[in-house]
Amino acid sequence: LHIFIFSLILFIFSIILQLGSLLVERGLQNNTQTLSHLLSTLANFIGIDKQLDITTNEGQKEAYKVIEKSIQQIEEEKQNANKANRAKSLFLANMSHEIRTPMNGVLGFLDLLRATPLDKNQIDYINTIDISAKNLLLIINQILDISKIESDKMELYEEEFDPCKEFSDTINIFSAKTAQENITLSVYIDPQLPKVLKGEVLKLKEILTNLLSNAIKFTEPHGEVNVQIVLKKLTDKARIYFEVQDTGIGMTPKQVEKIFEPFVQADLSTTKNYGGTGLGMTIVKKYIEMMGGKIDVKSKYKSGTRFFYEIDFEVVEKERCVTQNIE
Repeated sequence: LHIFIFSLILFIFSIILQLGSLLVERGLQNNTQTLSHLLSTLANFIGIDKQLDITTNEGQKEAYKVIEKSIQQIEEEKQNANKANRAKSLFLANMSHEIRTPMNGVLGFLDLLRATPLDKNQIDYINTIDISAKNLLLIINQILDISKIESDKMELYEEEFDPCKEFSDTINIFSAKTAQENITLSVYIDPQLPKVLKGEVLKLKEILTNLLSNAIKFTEPHGEVNVQIVLKKLTDKARIYFEVQDTGIGMTPKQVEKIFEPFVQADLSTTKNYGGTGLGMTIVKKYIEMMGGKIDVKSKYKSGTRFFYEIDFEVVEKERCVTQNIE
């Protein structure tokens, strides 16, 4: 009886194995057919008019050829796309430069015209033209900057500077605007900052200007904009932490993901209500990365946004700098 039961179990087990192998074989056949179909489609896509069957040796050889040619074609198309992108960037850079030159001439002659006898209406017209021309020049400069960055033409020009003075002067520009729009501007510049550092001070100021300009633009009256510049570490280099925080309209997580993409703003309503090209934050990110730093952002929809980053500077004089009053 035991032998009979044992034999029956072995018989049932062998049937299960046969059924399993049959299912596996059918699954392999289906997968093989699907893969053959995909490879045949790929072959047609790259100009080879063949139906491939990878169950045969000949079909497998042809499949390898198709894959190799596809990889080669992808590499060529990638190189062509990179060339086209560089050509586009160079074209934009050249065109922006050509447009900027006469625009500076327009602004210069507006200043000369303003010095002549004018009635009230004429002064209003000149002021409107001046604002429009400066806004256009800002857009041109941003396009020029992003084009230089994309075509690897942007360079850093490091020089010695007094961080307390340069940062205070940059922030001070916005004091009148925040007061006019009834926005509280709070500033903390660490008194422990070294007196003289070496770095790309013009781009540093442009970064701060961009971040502050956005913070104020997206903050409603009675809101707040806070700036912190703090010494994090001091050796032969000074690691400085920068933060610009506002209580403005904020962003959703999806909008945050795209904030540093060129020509992208939070959404269409942002462009309509607040203007801008969507290039400012892209340029800020590129500048900070060129200086060896990394910018990050935290934001909550309708509750405000915080941009922060750290950059290392060569220390020239470790003596503490003198903080400037923000008026």
